[in-house]
Amino acid sequence: IATMTDYLPTEIVDIIIEYGRSNENGRECARLYALRFPNRRHPSRQTTLNLIARARDGRLRHQRKKNDRTEETVLNIAILGMIAFNPHVSQRRISLELHFSLSMVNRVLRANHFHPYHIERHQALTDDQKKVRVQFCRWALQRLEEDNMYFDRILFSDEASFHNNGDFNRHNCHYYSDVNPFWLRRVDNQHQWRVNAWCGILDGQIVGPHFF
Repeated sequence: IATMTDYLPTEIVDIIIEYGRSNENGRECARLYALRFPNRRHPSRQTTLNLIARARDGRLRHQRKKNDRTEETVLNIAILGMIAFNPHVSQRRISLELHFSLSMVNRVLRANHFHPYHIERHQALTDDQKKVRVQFCRWALQRLEEDNMYFDRILFSDEASFHNNGDFNRHNCHYYSDVNPFWLRRVDNQHQWRVNAWCGILDGQIVGPHFF
């Protein structure tokens, strides 16, 4: 059985990433890692937890000479480790806590294809409303099977509201990941004054926009 010190730096980074994705569950992390990398050595739950404990204590950097790791490898492990533990952390916070330059943090994140995905607002739905929407989708698929021009005869419309409720700035909310986590936050846009913009589409033609 391989010990923690036997793992390559790239393997350690991937283990830390999977630990974050598994909601800090050692057993689930080991399972997900084995599924993602079937041809690699697979850490046990205890090996995973030992690795995470060393990362949290800042002791991963101390093994560089013993394992002949390059400074670049140390940077990757330390920075991606912080992202795995807290995907909302800012580059400036990483720079301050690890004592790396801001440009260096940015370079490591870019090299590992990490992007700061911003939160998306969506309409709050009850369980009953979700069921109705699923029923509509099934009905729509059936109509298309019967007539693939069916929806060309339907006016589809949407509207956007512009208001002064001091809503949060999405650009201040980010989630670092190498895949889109589809991070959402519920909002209520029904109880303040606003200006609405309405627009529709019918048979491939734009209707509007209209403001009210």
